[in-house]
Amino acid sequence: MLFRSPVAVKIAHLEGKGGGMDSPIRLAMKGVYQQTNIALDADLGSFGALRSGSQPYPVKVKLISPVVDASFDGTITKPLDMQGLKGRIAAKGKNLADLHRLIGLPLALSPPYQLTGELEESGGAYHLRGFDGKLGSSDMKGDVSVEVERERPKLTAKIASQALDLADIGGFIGAKDEKPQAGKALE
Repeated sequence: MLFRSPVAVKIAHLEGKGGGMDSPIRLAMKGVYQQTNIALDADLGSFGALRSGSQPYPVKVKLISPVVDASFDGTITKPLDMQGLKGRIAAKGKNLADLHRLIGLPLALSPPYQLTGELEESGGAYHLRGFDGKLGSSDMKGDVSVEVERERPKLTAKIASQALDLADIGGFIGAKDEKPQAGKALE
């Protein structure tokens, strides 16, 4: 898990549908997660598959919040431990720094972004492989890994761009900008 401190969740609405132990589960939730309003829709494997743990558990999730709109379509090998995540992710938002509250990882101020790629968790690290996206007016492709099982998380990236505006990555390279392009990060 990315978070090392307590996670705060307040559920305002939760609806679940399933047809028995071997039927897929559908969940819809609205509430507050880490002081951020969220709406979450999920299509999951059955309770029987969750209990057995013999196969990767199917997970298809869509998250909508003021901070990020994201989707994930894949599997998780240890769902109760939140380990072994593997699948396709898509995300877009106004500022990467706003994600800190949701994922517990401090990121630099940025202009609006969008990305898609293959996300995998293994051994306390998250890998975003073969991602394709935009950060402000810059296009970006590559791989990013975050090792979270350390005293201080370590982010490693190999990124290529055909059209790079240095102002778009200023927060990542230590540039000082009095007026961030996408507004300021959540406090």
